[in-house]
Amino acid sequence: MNRKQRSIIIMLVLLLLISTIMGCDKHIDIPDVDIIEKDNEEPVIQLASLVSNFADYKGIPVDVTPMVEPYTVEPGLDNVINKRFFEFSPEAEELLIRNGFVVIPSETREFFITYEMNTYRYIPVPSFITTDSMLHNYHLFFSHLLRVIEKEKLSVELEKLSEFMFLESKEQYNVLKGTSWENAAKRNMGFFAVAGKLLDPTMTIPEEVKPEVEAELSLINKKEGIEVSPLMNIGQNLMSPEAFSEDYSQYIPRGHYTTDKSLEAYFKAMMWCGRMTFRTKNEDETKSALLMTLALTKKENGESWDKIYQPTNFFVGKADDLSYFEYYEPLVDIYGEDIELGILVSDSDKWEACLKEIKELKGPDINSIPIFDEDIQPDRENEIKGFRFMGQRYTLDADIFQRLIYREVKEDSKGNRRMLPKALDIPAAIGSEEAYSILETQGDTNFANYKENINKLQKYIGDLDEKTWTQNLYWGWLHTLNALLPERKEGYPSFMQNQAWWRKDLTTYLSSWTELKHDTILYAKQVYAECGGGNIDVDDRGYVEPNPELY
Repeated sequence: MNRKQRSIIIMLVLLLLISTIMGCDKHIDIPDVDIIEKDNEEPVIQLASLVSNFADYKGIPVDVTPMVEPYTVEPGLDNVINKRFFEFSPEAEELLIRNGFVVIPSETREFFITYEMNTYRYIPVPSFITTDSMLHNYHLFFSHLLRVIEKEKLSVELEKLSEFMFLESKEQYNVLKGTSWENAAKRNMGFFAVAGKLLDPTMTIPEEVKPEVEAELSLINKKEGIEVSPLMNIGQNLMSPEAFSEDYSQYIPRGHYTTDKSLEAYFKAMMWCGRMTFRTKNEDETKSALLMTLALTKKENGESWDKIYQPTNFFVGKADDLSYFEYYEPLVDIYGEDIELGILVSDSDKWEACLKEIKELKGPDINSIPIFDEDIQPDRENEIKGFRFMGQRYTLDADIFQRLIYREVKEDSKGNRRMLPKALDIPAAIGSEEAYSILETQGDTNFANYKENINKLQKYIGDLDEKTWTQNLYWGWLHTLNALLPERKEGYPSFMQNQAWWRKDLTTYLSSWTELKHDTILYAKQVYAECGGGNIDVDDRGYVEPNPELY
């Protein structure tokens, strides 16, 4: 079998694993599709809810009774039969005797290299396959698959969708010029001109929005930080404290997005579509959101949008902010399914009724908009609630962070504010006593509401069912990591029954979680792993870290 054949088989196995093990939540609450065909017109998709049930999660029951007899490592490593193959420093030897295991630095960049050394050097030393190595290889597969899908499918679809939505927004603008909806339509035309220009530099920008679009593109390319958005505040006072601001440092391409021009463009355009918020507190921005929703019902726009939304939903999850799904319902409830632009302008009573319904919609759980301190902007939900065209996704770990920083946990006795979370908050909220103990030692639990909030999180997370934990690949990855948190006791190998191993497992947890964040926050790196070569008659059996729940 040559290298190319092995690569094909590996990818097929990966696809099988992802589609059958991790699964996608098939109980997503999204309305049905309604397709209307009119004479001499293309089919109109009234609601792009083409939910693909990518895979059902099929859990494998695990029933384990640990029965390993206790043992110790003797001084001088006298009962370690393969010690002659290793050289330990005095400090490493002491730790090995004390804890039953030791972790030492290595110059190898991948786990498989370490494992293959025994075969290449004909050293009959059994390998110990750790959960670290399995989780790292899952990250490599995951990030590679995501990169390929983005480059070959999603970036192409986003460019097509941006073009269609721009043309539809331009038509809306031409109809609504001279009305109270003109500015909202103009904003949308500029919005999709920004996305289109990021994806296709040859695109011509309409004169009506050229200053704002060029200013927006300049800020995106400078990537310097928080600035008032020229396009989102079009027709409004840029100096007003109510003006919408964006953090343009978020547009710095990372990971594999820096290695390919098309992926770099996709990164910036998706960041634009995922972050810019049409706030419900601003009527003109809400008009823009409704016009976008209406535009998505035209021709194949909704289907094109869904081709991007559903695969990314499968990888990461549902949008945290309000989107097409939520805005479509009040739009149809108030105006009916066959909506003409003229009625938006002429019927102020229906507009007020629609606006009222929208303001009653639930806001996001996680804030990603730059806002002021609660002394200046006490009503955070009112500040951040709004529509996003392709909103960024809800994740449990971000929600945990949200609830364990200032505004939620208040101050400590010295008046200090917890402005940043710590990665250890995640395993602590899921129930890790060791993680909580470390946070307690570091003083993180001293903030007024920290203990109360983490107790609530532990109760909430503890009640989550398997269907929730396996609703998409992101949640499934976190679910896998949960198997690292229980403290191993009697019956497990002796080296797993001490604090050193529990902290090693915490390190594994945080390391894999970091790779998950890199993969799903527009960061990943493709790595090619060569398989071992040659047909050598050697006993290559080894030991596998006993954590069947994780596997």
